[in-house]
Amino acid sequence: MPINIEITSAPDIKALSAIHAACFESGWDAQAMAHLLSVAGTWAFVAPAGSGFALLRTVAGEAEILTLGVLPQHRKRGVGKAIVAAICAWAAERKMQAVFLEVRQGNEAAQRLYRKRGFALISTRKGYYRNADGSTEDAALLRYTP
Repeated sequence: MPINIEITSAPDIKALSAIHAACFESGWDAQAMAHLLSVAGTWAFVAPAGSGFALLRTVAGEAEILTLGVLPQHRKRGVGKAIVAAICAWAAERKMQAVFLEVRQGNEAAQRLYRKRGFALISTRKGYYRNADGSTEDAALLRYTP
């Protein structure tokens, strides 16, 4: 059964911040989420039943996935795949030149998901992510060309 992704510039901010907090060590609160969504060209791609979402920002014919999270109990069910597919289709329809994102080097599941969809490694950002214990982790910078 296909997963229909809602694309909106006015999502339920509290719901998105709750999902983000459940998915990431340093989740964004409602105020941070509201600030991001107040910027022109920012879109939310929301999966059904609050199972996951992504934020995408567009500027000058390019897009960047700012965050993508799927609640742990909904992982490995195609939610992330549906969100990424919706972003790629949306970018192609709008003739975006590229879609970029950063992902933790250690997040192999996410990297597999993106690569299967056609994202390619273009660079590494050393020490991009700071962990709760103060250590850092590199980010893989990926690009998708619609």
